[in-house]
Amino acid sequence: MTTTMSTDPGGTATIAVDGDLDARAALDVGILVGLAEVPSLRLDVSSVGRVHADGLSTLMVVMRRAHRSGCDVSIYGARPAVALVLSTTGILAPQGEEGGPAATA
Repeated sequence: MTTTMSTDPGGTATIAVDGDLDARAALDVGILVGLAEVPSLRLDVSSVGRVHADGLSTLMVVMRRAHRSGCDVSIYGARPAVALVLSTTGILAPQGEEGGPAATA
């Protein structure tokens, strides 16, 4: 599992998760969100193969904290199985649509 972050000139940070989305990966995302201090964040989960319950729980906490601090978070690139898990929990809009519950959780 690896997480990487990049920021575009417009101030949007992109955090990419590669591997399983477990508690460690979600905590890494949380640390990067805190370091980024940007108004907009895109979470790229296109390379996530599996989502663990502890990672899902931690990600939900991270996203709530990001929204409370004024950061607009969107998730994209989810594979069908990962999108199903994320949309079932309300983290991602159905069919992986951007700007749904992920942007307001």
